Amino acid sequence: MIIRKLSFLSPQKDLKKVELNIYEEKNLSLIYVENQGYVVYTKDNINDMENVFLLKSILTPKELTLEEYNNEKTDIANIIELLLNKIYENSEIKEYEKQHPDHVLLHLLDMLNNEKLENITKESPIYKTIEDGFMKLDFELIKNKTNS
Repeated sequence: MIIRKLSFLSPQKDLKKVELNIYEEKNLSLIYVENQGYVVYTKDNINDMENVFLLKSILTPKELTLEEYNNEKTDIANIIELLLNKIYENSEIKEYEKQHPDHVLLHLLDMLNNEKLENITKESPIYKTIEDGFMKLDFELIKNKTNS
Protein backbone atom coordinates (compact mmCIF):
# COMPACT_ATOMS: atom_id res chain seq x y z
CA MET A 1 0.00 0.00 0.00
CA ILE A 2 1.22 3.48 -0.87
CA ILE A 3 -0.11 6.37 1.19
CA ARG A 4 0.36 10.04 0.37
CA LYS A 5 -1.00 13.10 2.09
CA LEU A 6 -2.93 15.11 -0.51
CA SER A 7 -1.00 18.32 0.20
CA PHE A 8 2.23 16.41 -0.60
CA LEU A 9 1.00 15.94 -4.17
CA SER A 10 0.37 19.62 -4.81
CA PRO A 11 3.01 22.30 -5.42
CA GLN A 12 4.13 24.03 -2.25
CA LYS A 13 5.41 27.31 -3.66
CA ASP A 14 4.71 29.81 -6.41
CA LEU A 15 5.54 28.49 -9.86
CA LYS A 16 8.21 30.04 -12.08
CA LYS A 17 7.29 30.67 -15.72
CA VAL A 18 9.31 31.73 -18.75
CA GLU A 19 8.10 32.25 -22.28
CA LEU A 20 9.91 32.34 -25.60
CA ASN A 21 8.52 33.70 -28.85
CA ILE A 22 9.05 31.05 -31.50
CA TYR A 23 7.30 32.19 -34.66
CA GLU A 24 4.97 35.10 -35.35
CA GLU A 25 2.63 35.29 -32.34
CA LYS A 26 3.27 31.71 -31.20
CA ASN A 27 5.13 31.17 -27.96
CA LEU A 28 6.52 28.23 -26.05
CA SER A 29 6.20 28.42 -22.27
CA LEU A 30 8.04 26.48 -19.61
CA ILE A 31 6.96 26.42 -15.98
CA TYR A 32 9.13 24.98 -13.23
CA VAL A 33 7.25 23.29 -10.39
CA GLU A 34 9.68 22.68 -7.55
CA ASN A 35 9.98 19.00 -6.52
CA GLN A 36 7.38 18.06 -9.15
CA GLY A 37 8.76 18.79 -12.60
CA TYR A 38 7.98 21.02 -15.53
CA VAL A 39 5.02 22.10 -17.60
CA VAL A 40 5.61 22.94 -21.23
CA TYR A 41 2.95 24.28 -23.56
CA THR A 42 2.28 26.45 -26.56
CA LYS A 43 0.50 29.76 -26.44
CA ASP A 44 -0.70 32.12 -29.14
CA ASN A 45 -2.80 35.27 -29.30
CA ILE A 46 -6.00 33.19 -29.29
CA ASN A 47 -5.34 30.42 -26.76
CA ASP A 48 -3.65 30.88 -23.41
CA MET A 49 -2.63 27.25 -22.99
CA GLU A 50 -2.74 24.49 -25.55
CA ASN A 51 -0.78 21.29 -26.10
CA VAL A 52 0.09 21.12 -22.40
CA PHE A 53 2.59 18.50 -21.22
CA LEU A 54 3.50 17.65 -17.63
CA LEU A 55 7.06 16.43 -17.23
CA LYS A 56 7.74 14.64 -13.96
CA SER A 57 11.27 15.40 -12.75
CA ILE A 58 13.03 16.17 -9.50
CA LEU A 59 15.84 17.99 -11.32
CA THR A 60 16.15 21.74 -11.01
CA PRO A 61 16.73 23.89 -14.12
CA LYS A 62 20.44 24.18 -13.21
CA GLU A 63 20.79 20.41 -12.87
CA LEU A 64 19.14 19.81 -16.24
CA THR A 65 21.91 21.76 -17.95
CA LEU A 66 24.55 19.36 -16.59
CA GLU A 67 25.93 16.68 -18.91
CA GLU A 68 25.19 13.85 -16.44
CA TYR A 69 21.43 14.35 -16.88
CA ASN A 70 21.54 14.23 -20.67
CA ASN A 71 18.88 11.47 -20.92
CA GLU A 72 16.29 13.49 -19.04
CA LYS A 73 17.21 16.63 -20.99
CA THR A 74 16.74 14.66 -24.24
CA ASP A 75 13.28 13.50 -23.12
CA ILE A 76 12.21 17.10 -22.51
CA ALA A 77 13.78 18.24 -25.80
CA ASN A 78 11.70 15.58 -27.59
CA ILE A 79 8.51 17.11 -26.18
CA ILE A 80 9.71 20.56 -27.20
CA GLU A 81 10.39 19.24 -30.71
CA LEU A 82 6.83 17.93 -30.86
CA LEU A 83 5.51 21.36 -29.86
CA LEU A 84 7.79 23.17 -32.30
CA ASN A 85 6.51 20.94 -35.11
CA LYS A 86 2.98 21.91 -34.08
CA ILE A 87 3.89 25.61 -34.18
CA TYR A 88 5.57 25.34 -37.58
CA GLU A 89 3.07 22.93 -39.21
CA ASN A 90 1.19 25.53 -41.29
CA SER A 91 4.02 27.95 -41.82
CA GLU A 92 5.99 28.77 -44.94
CA ILE A 93 9.25 28.99 -43.00
CA LYS A 94 12.30 27.18 -44.42
CA GLU A 95 13.67 24.22 -42.51
CA TYR A 96 17.00 25.87 -41.72
CA GLU A 97 15.20 28.87 -40.18
CA LYS A 98 13.33 26.73 -37.65
CA GLN A 99 14.63 26.70 -34.12
CA HIS A 100 16.33 23.54 -32.87
CA PRO A 101 14.61 21.87 -29.87
CA ASP A 102 17.84 21.48 -27.86
CA HIS A 103 18.65 25.16 -28.26
CA VAL A 104 15.11 26.17 -27.31
CA LEU A 105 15.27 24.00 -24.18
CA LEU A 106 18.64 25.40 -23.14
CA HIS A 107 17.42 28.95 -23.76
CA LEU A 108 14.33 28.34 -21.61
CA LEU A 109 16.44 26.76 -18.85
CA ASP A 110 18.85 29.70 -18.94
CA MET A 111 15.89 32.05 -18.65
CA LEU A 112 14.66 30.08 -15.62
CA ASN A 113 18.12 30.32 -14.06
CA ASN A 114 19.04 33.91 -14.86
CA GLU A 115 16.21 36.22 -15.76
CA LYS A 116 13.27 37.80 -14.09
CA LEU A 117 10.56 35.19 -13.99
CA GLU A 118 6.84 35.42 -14.03
CA ASN A 119 5.50 34.09 -10.73
CA ILE A 120 2.33 32.08 -10.89
CA THR A 121 0.58 32.30 -7.55
CA LYS A 122 -2.00 29.97 -6.03
CA GLU A 123 -4.75 32.38 -7.06
CA SER A 124 -4.00 31.94 -10.76
CA PRO A 125 -6.20 29.60 -12.85
CA ILE A 126 -3.01 28.20 -14.45
CA TYR A 127 -1.77 27.21 -10.99
CA LYS A 128 -4.97 25.27 -10.32
CA THR A 129 -4.74 23.50 -13.69
CA ILE A 130 -1.13 22.51 -13.05
CA GLU A 131 -1.87 21.43 -9.48
CA ASP A 132 -4.73 19.19 -10.66
CA GLY A 133 -2.58 17.80 -13.49
CA PHE A 134 0.31 16.83 -11.23
CA MET A 135 -2.08 15.28 -8.71
CA LYS A 136 -3.68 13.16 -11.44
CA LEU A 137 -0.24 12.19 -12.74
CA ASP A 138 0.91 11.18 -9.25
CA PHE A 139 -2.27 9.18 -8.70
CA GLU A 140 -1.69 7.34 -11.99
CA LEU A 141 1.92 6.60 -11.04
CA ILE A 142 0.85 5.32 -7.62
CA LYS A 143 -1.89 3.22 -9.23
CA ASN A 144 0.57 1.73 -11.74
CA LYS A 145 3.06 0.87 -8.96
CA THR A 146 0.32 -0.72 -6.90
CA ASN A 147 -0.96 -2.80 -9.82
CA SER A 148 2.47 -4.05 -10.82
